[in-house]
Amino acid sequence: MQDPAAPTNLPWALKDETVMKPGVKLKDEINNLNSYIESRKSESSKLESALAKKHNDYNDLRKQRDELQEERKYKRTWRNR
Repeated sequence: MQDPAAPTNLPWALKDETVMKPGVKLKDEINNLNSYIESRKSESSKLESALAKKHNDYNDLRKQRDELQEERKYKRTWRNR
């Protein structure tokens, strides 16, 4: 199979006959896995911060709801007097 990006079509130049040492392959794999882990950590921290913000918003809304209920309760008891 010819490589369309190859600058030549010579058969001996199209083959990659380099043999990587096992240690180099492992280092490449370790580097790839480390970068994957870092990207997942970054994504996880973004999700955690978004979740914390939503939780704070929820608590604020609950507080507003409770204040409105207290206000309504006060108005009802005042009207019944």
